[in-house]
This record gives sequence, structure tokens and C-alpha cells, in this order.
Amino acid sequence: KLIISRINALKDLKDENYGLEKEILENRKNRDAFNKKTHELINELRELKNSNKKLILKSNPARLSQLEKRINDIETKLETEALKFEKERELKDALKKIKKEMKELKDAEKTVDKINQVSKEIGEARNKADSFHKKSNEFQEQIKGNYKKIMDLSKELMPIKKQQQELFKEFVEHKGKFNELSVDLINKLKVIHDENKKIQEQKTKEKGEKLREKQRSIEMKIKAGEKITTEDLMIMQEDFKEFTS
Repeated sequence: KLIISRINALKDLKDENYGLEKEILENRKNRDAFNKKTHELINELRELKNSNKKLILKSNPARLSQLEKRINDIETKLETEALKFEKERELKDALKKIKKEMKELKDAEKTVDKINQVSKEIGEARNKADSFHKKSNEFQEQIKGNYKKIMDLSKELMPIKKQQQELFKEFVEHKGKFNELSVDLINKLKVIHDENKKIQEQKTKEKGEKLREKQRSIEMKIKAGEKITTEDLMIMQEDFKEFTS
């Protein structure tokens, strides 16, 4: 029972390590995928920053809010007040410039938002890659621990295995000797059987000769008119049986 339990424990540890190795491969695959995504996002972020340097510098949420208020004020004034032609043209020119600046600021905000989004995705991808890498290391440590247990169990089983090998070797040797004795015994039994058969044949032959001799003696008695005994009759019956068989 102890040996079986140790062997089962060894098998369980090896099966567990096999499963952990598959997990490590899967985690490394995922880690590499997220590392690749991280590098791609970093390149995208770098391109965004390099191609929008001036636009990024214009980003100013407070200024955007001010411009929105200014546009609203001008449009209200143009709609509700009776303005002189020059004043109206002046406000419309100002409105045009403000809207142009506002568009640039909104484009800058969109670019900054995109940069922030990409930066966030980089952080998420990097964290996932780190997580898969950490899991792989944890599984690797488990495999190392299991491997040590496997070595310890193997050392325990080694003397037992050696003893089993010696017992098996001894069994094979005894089996060989037993087979030799069996063959020798079969040969001797065959010789005895053949001898018994010869003896039996000889006895049958001798018995037949004696019987025939007695039968000839009885025939002579009958021819001579002598008295036949009960034994003579039994011999004649025996002769009749052989004749009819």
C-alpha cells in the first residue's frame, strides 16, 4: 500500500506539472501578445505627439470655455440689437476669428483626449502583460516545488525498486530451474510410461501364450475322451470371447 501510494503521488505530481507547463505556455503567449500591443500603442502615442506638437500646445480647456461664452454673447448681440453697419461688421469679423480659434482648440482637445486614451490603453496592456508574466513565474515556482517532491519520492522508491528487480531476477532464475525440472520430470514420466507399456504388452503376450497352451491341452483331453473340469470350461469361454470379439 505504501509503495502504491508513493507511485500514485508521483503520477499526480507529474500530471500537475504537465498541466502547469501548459498554463505557462498559454500565459507567455498572452504576455507576448500584450507586450506587442503595448509597443504598438507606444508607437502610436509617439506618432500622435510628434505630428501634433503645435496643436497640443494650444490645448486650453479654460480658454475654450471663455471662447464659447464670447461667441454666445456676440451672437446674442447681433440678433437682439440694432447695430450700425460698421459695428455689426466688426462683431462678425471677431466672431469669425473666435470660431476659427475655437475649432483649433477643439481639435487640440480631441488630440489630447486621444493621447490620454492611448496612454490609458498602454497602462492597461502593460498591466495585463505583467500579470501574465507574474502568473507564469508563480507556475514555474510550483513546478520547481513539485520537482523537488518528485525527486524525494524517487529516492524513497529507488531501494524498493532495486529490491523488486532482485526479487524478479530471483524469480526468473527459479522459474528457469523449475522449467528444467519440469522437462526432466516429463521425460522420466514418458520413459516410465513406455516401460509400463512394454511390461503390459509382455504380460498380455505371456498370458495369451499360457491360455493357448491350456486350450491345446483341453483340446487334447476332448480328443482323448477325458473328463473336462470347471476350470477347463472357463478357459474355453475365454477363448470363445476372444474369437467373437
